[in-house]
Amino acid sequence: EVVKQLHVDACSLLILNPQTNRLDFAAKQGFFTVALDFTRLTIGTGLAGQAARDREIVYIADLRQIADVNPVLVKSLAGENFISYFGVPLIAKERLLGVLEIFHRAELAPAPDWLEFLETLADQAALSIDNARLLDMTQQSLKETNALYLINQYLIATMDYELLMANVVDLQQNNFNYYYVQIFVANPKTGNFIMRAGSGEIGRKLKEQGYFLAPGEGIVGFTAETGKPFFTNDVEKIISSVRTPYLTETKSELAIPIKVDEQFLGLLDVHQTPPVLLTERDVQLVSAVADQLAVAMQKAQMYTELQEALKQENAVRNQL
Repeated sequence: EVVKQLHVDACSLLILNPQTNRLDFAAKQGFFTVALDFTRLTIGTGLAGQAARDREIVYIADLRQIADVNPVLVKSLAGENFISYFGVPLIAKERLLGVLEIFHRAELAPAPDWLEFLETLADQAALSIDNARLLDMTQQSLKETNALYLINQYLIATMDYELLMANVVDLQQNNFNYYYVQIFVANPKTGNFIMRAGSGEIGRKLKEQGYFLAPGEGIVGFTAETGKPFFTNDVEKIISSVRTPYLTETKSELAIPIKVDEQFLGLLDVHQTPPVLLTERDVQLVSAVADQLAVAMQKAQMYTELQEALKQENAVRNQL
């Protein structure tokens, strides 16, 4: 629609990824090349990055004059024969959402009315993107709420300690789209953190192998020492990080203590892979699960101890 209404040859839409703070390709029209489909620009890089950084329209009357200044753009547009360029920042509610790029294969000497119309179209596009994101956030929030409710209902109904942990990691992986989730419980004799449950086939293998971490080892050990949630989106930069077997693709990791009041019961350990990044929202979600799990684990443990005590009492009575 933008191409038709502005009577230009081509346009492309770059959307700001709030997690990476980059402008990612979203859509295009009027191009011969597919090179733009792989656009990933940091703010301030390239013409679109400049428009995003300054929040002002970037106008280039003749792209041929900037071949030496911006060789990457020129190379990606080779064969298109574009001459004029406009980069328009898309802003809604004072938030940068992306950049609309306009290309034309002849010189443009836009009149004030044309520029005003361009800005109006950009405002409409920004509002549409903002509304779409708001809808996505609402739907995602509803999905997360339903997932937390599902997990909570399961925890309420389950008394089996091992089954409880095994199902929680699978529910988190499936409902929150995590790469991998596992639960560690401290061995009171050695202090080691024993992996008691892990999602999927990898979790089954690690549990069979008796996987554990020593005190202070890895992000799990660090979190246990501090008693506070910790996450990173680059595990390679964390000195204490330990690469878990079979999880070579992990880039992000989040560890949350499982505790009731000051009683430490274990840790929830979440792994994620690119391009998805962990955020404070993940800390909130996993913390909510950890709180529910802590109560359920305590209840299951008390139930197990009670059953054991009843068995011993019955055994004594039978002897009498």
